[in-house]
Amino acid sequence: MYYVTNPIPETNRPITLWRGIDTIKIGLGIRWNPDPTDLLDELQNRVREYPDMWPYDLAGKTWAILPYGRKKYRYGLQHGQLSLFFSTEQYGTETPNVMAEAYPQSIAGKPIPELNAEIAQAIADLGGCPMWDKVSELHLTTDTHVPEPLSDSEFHDPLNRPLWVSRARKQVVTRNHQDDVEQSTFSGSILQSLRYGGTQLMVRIYNKPEELRVHLDKEWERGLWNNPMAAEVTRTEFQIRREKLKEFGIDGTTKLEQQIPGVWKYLTEEWFRINQTYEPLAYRNGQANAHWQEVQKAWEADTPNRPIPRPQENARQRLAQGFGNIISAAAILDMRAEDQFKDLYDEWRKNHPEEWYSLVAARQHKIAIQKGKLQLRDKRIEMELDAITQSDAR
Repeated sequence: MYYVTNPIPETNRPITLWRGIDTIKIGLGIRWNPDPTDLLDELQNRVREYPDMWPYDLAGKTWAILPYGRKKYRYGLQHGQLSLFFSTEQYGTETPNVMAEAYPQSIAGKPIPELNAEIAQAIADLGGCPMWDKVSELHLTTDTHVPEPLSDSEFHDPLNRPLWVSRARKQVVTRNHQDDVEQSTFSGSILQSLRYGGTQLMVRIYNKPEELRVHLDKEWERGLWNNPMAAEVTRTEFQIRREKLKEFGIDGTTKLEQQIPGVWKYLTEEWFRINQTYEPLAYRNGQANAHWQEVQKAWEADTPNRPIPRPQENARQRLAQGFGNIISAAAILDMRAEDQFKDLYDEWRKNHPEEWYSLVAARQHKIAIQKGKLQLRDKRIEMELDAITQSDAR
């Protein structure tokens, strides 16, 4: 079902706009030949000294070299929202020596085999052969078009008794409005974000348009929806980490797409559910409300799912906004001299290294494309000259 207009009222019942994987982290066992440690060490040292001069071309793409890795993984490369982290450990049958992390722009709407191929190609270019993989973390998501924003009445009856049932031991509900909607908040009686669960298994339910308003860099996600103009949308996201994934029988990525519907059914029917009425014995009784019934159906075969267009950003508009923000900030701080602007830029680069390296990688990627076009042009000219020379010789 695809919308061609934005009807008024938009919808009189909850409708699934999109469902998919929002984030995935994959541990890999890699056999190296040769070992890339010396190369990665050299690249890391260079970028620490010259942060804007050393991106790295790998598998036909330009990657930012991260100056620091993370716990257990000393080195890191990043292309957009796909990161690869490398440990100094050799191949083993249990412990990953590479960790791949794919966030929304690199995984939303993309089939798992396509992501795996992208990762495998990058690793192969470094001399590695993937022997096995294990899913370390998985975020399953659905966006639901609702008639009106979810309110407190969705979660409590008139006697303030909870309408949800959950096997989660931890829950976080606060009612102080905050701009960051990831902090479990209501704005008045309107839901901003609600979170249940612990570190291994958690559900987040939040006002998606409000998040897009706060985080303008996520506006591209509307392109996932069957109705990009939908005004009231609730996101439901389950975050599942390694120990729980093993309990669900999820190990590697080979069968993951076939396993997800069954996991979703358990999560939305048994582990967490929002009922129509208060039920003291809700695990055995009670019917989910209309919104949650639609959430439960998200991974059914007939769920409308739109092919994801990769994010297309209006670069000139983003630049104009950026310059406007700089001018406003400079006026507030009474900054006039050129060196003051340079100090501000240096401070931003220091405090936002990942954004900086991503910008560098994007710039170098453009340069690489231009170089490739010039090489093709030169090759074509060379072939034409050879043809003319041979013709004259005859």
